[in-house]
Amino acid sequence: MPTNLKGSRKLVYINFCLLWLTIFNSIGKISTAECGSPSLSLKSHSEWESKFDQCLETNRNLSKIIVDLDNKLDEIKVKFKQTQEALLEQKLEYSEITKILAEQQVKLEQQHLQQNRKLLHLYELQIKKLDGLQDHMNNRETIIMRRMDGSVDFVRTWNEYKKGFGEPSGEFFIGLEQLYKLTNSAPYSLHIVLEDWDNQRRYAKYNNFVIGSEREQYMLHSLGTYTGTAGNDFYLNEGQKFTTIDRDNDQLGNNNCAILFLGAWWHKACYLCNLFGPYKKGRVDDSELGQIVQWHSFRGNVTSLKFAEMKIQLN
Repeated sequence: MPTNLKGSRKLVYINFCLLWLTIFNSIGKISTAECGSPSLSLKSHSEWESKFDQCLETNRNLSKIIVDLDNKLDEIKVKFKQTQEALLEQKLEYSEITKILAEQQVKLEQQHLQQNRKLLHLYELQIKKLDGLQDHMNNRETIIMRRMDGSVDFVRTWNEYKKGFGEPSGEFFIGLEQLYKLTNSAPYSLHIVLEDWDNQRRYAKYNNFVIGSEREQYMLHSLGTYTGTAGNDFYLNEGQKFTTIDRDNDQLGNNNCAILFLGAWWHKACYLCNLFGPYKKGRVDDSELGQIVQWHSFRGNVTSLKFAEMKIQLN
């Protein structure tokens, strides 16, 4: 029971006792002589009855007050119980929310960890790729393309040739965008090494190799002066834009050299050489003429080369 209600009941009880004491004190003030007087006795009796009636009325009022207080106490108990239940429900909801937040925190941490692992993996791949390129740099030479076993398909789209593909330790192409940045950052010469299936080697060197940006369709701006033993087959492609199976920049009219001969290149109409053609072993049928790794002055257009490598060197 709340303290204020207990105090109210105690106050009512004290007031009731004081009222009765007042009545008896009033009666006690009547002297013995007065008691012998009939009129006085009647008067005292009448006063006593009046005070008694007042006392009864007061008692009834006090009883009513007590009943009202009891009712209010019951209401307070009900509200207190409802408040307790509401607090308990809120506590349960809070616990559930805390649990959900904890689970979400764990999920976020796991996602963050997975993302970091992916970024680390990409970083490691980039380092590996750069290390591979570094391994193939000799006397400031950087290998930009290699064909050696046919393990990598060179029939690819514009975006693939733009970004590059394969691994530097095997068959690969560095990518047109990277090649553009390199050849426009400093003067470079181009060195091409070729080998046939009889293990005969030839080479071709061009002393001023420059290609344009993507906006220029990676045009072969310059080759410079040729020296070598393979033959000057690349000179026909100087000034030509790059062509792939999905972007036709050649001068063959409605046909696409990259589709006809299955090889992207700086095609004109179409080529004497194409080191990006399909990798074949030795001589091919007439139906596959030109669909090979080709350098015409070395092995013609019916015999695919066993090995081809392009590398650039700072002048």
